[in-house]
Amino acid sequence: MKEQNKNNIFAKEYWKSFEELAITLLEKKLENKDLYQFYIHKTPFQKDGGYDGIIFIEPKDNLPDDLKTLYTILMEAKLRKNDNKDLPLSDFAKTLIIAVNRSVSEVYVFTNLHFSRETQRRVNQFSTATSLRVKLIDIFVICNEIKNFPELQSNFPRGFIQQLFDAEKIHNAEKKVIFKQRNMFENELPKLIGDYRNNLLIEYKEYFRKYTGVFIITGIQGCGKTLLLKHIFYSLQYDFNCKFIQLEKFTTIKEFFIYFLSIIWNIETVEIYNLTEDNIDEITAYMPEELFPKRVKTILLSILKDFSSEYENRVDVFEEHLIEYLFFIFTPICKRKKQILAFTNFDKCTDNIISFTNKLFRKFSSENIIFVAELRTDDPDSAKYINEWTALNQNVKPAKLSEFDYLEFIQFMQENYPEAKNLDSLYEICYPVPIYIHNLMS
Repeated sequence: MKEQNKNNIFAKEYWKSFEELAITLLEKKLENKDLYQFYIHKTPFQKDGGYDGIIFIEPKDNLPDDLKTLYTILMEAKLRKNDNKDLPLSDFAKTLIIAVNRSVSEVYVFTNLHFSRETQRRVNQFSTATSLRVKLIDIFVICNEIKNFPELQSNFPRGFIQQLFDAEKIHNAEKKVIFKQRNMFENELPKLIGDYRNNLLIEYKEYFRKYTGVFIITGIQGCGKTLLLKHIFYSLQYDFNCKFIQLEKFTTIKEFFIYFLSIIWNIETVEIYNLTEDNIDEITAYMPEELFPKRVKTILLSILKDFSSEYENRVDVFEEHLIEYLFFIFTPICKRKKQILAFTNFDKCTDNIISFTNKLFRKFSSENIIFVAELRTDDPDSAKYINEWTALNQNVKPAKLSEFDYLEFIQFMQENYPEAKNLDSLYEICYPVPIYIHNLMS
């Protein structure tokens, strides 16, 4: 019982020391640290028995122009009672959102616990998507740094340092932070059949590397448009942030907007829906008024919680403010890393989703982003969409994927149905696109 009480008061007694230790360790990593200034914004008590400090490290105001390009760093110190638990992502997800909103370059999260493999995976995914470097500093790293810099042991309370060393012993060393690049496709992709599709793969990859704007790929249903895009994304995934957006999933602007936020913030939509009004106040508190007016914050709050009656008859105004917010937080990410967003199933989505998509295409027309639109040639609205997007964005590239020719059909059958007979007869009766062939063979 005595040991348990000791652990329970650890965070309360040493939260300030932990914050100062985190700053000291970070200062040792900074080059030209005298050019930076530290802003400690808050250190509130947490319900889980811990204390947090959000700290911005920014270039000093009086620097000459050639040094003002120094990036901004966001640091958070998460001190918890000493036990063998991990620090869940939910405890610092708001910090990552604030980092996106503020366009910082690096985030450091210090804790006296460890980070689970799942948290490491999701943070790595976030970092890859946003090009925002996130460093998870766990109890193992902290104790190792203290050992590397003996002066730290004399600069901080002896009881505080000893309890950190004691905490290291109760955590499984296999939980140390190890970042790995992950393939966005868990399963192996089916092969692209024929020289025609493989040549398109090479051509479109180069186009995506060089250009921005709207890329429209058309073809009959089931001809392999999505598979071709998946192969492109597979090749580019470590250089660009590549995402698919299935438009038929959304019936309201709120659903679409929140999903788009989940792409930008790289958190699950359910976590966004669960944000409280206080959470929203917190993640927008650091955004400057000139770039994030109060009316936009009000609209953000209204769509995340309850639709505001003030805008029921002013949908266009409402949507424009939402687009304004997305532009504000997404543009810096686009500058750091090209974004490729593929929109599918236009034939199944509602008019309001089409309208919101068009506004996105127009707003981001000059940014480092490619919007890919998959269209079915048998959709009567396809020509209308192409005309609209051409009017909205000067950089529009139309492309078409054809069905299999005879040789490609034979290759496809040999690859997928090697025991099939009478291939010439099958070719005569089958529409030569993958989905129809699979349906026929099943």
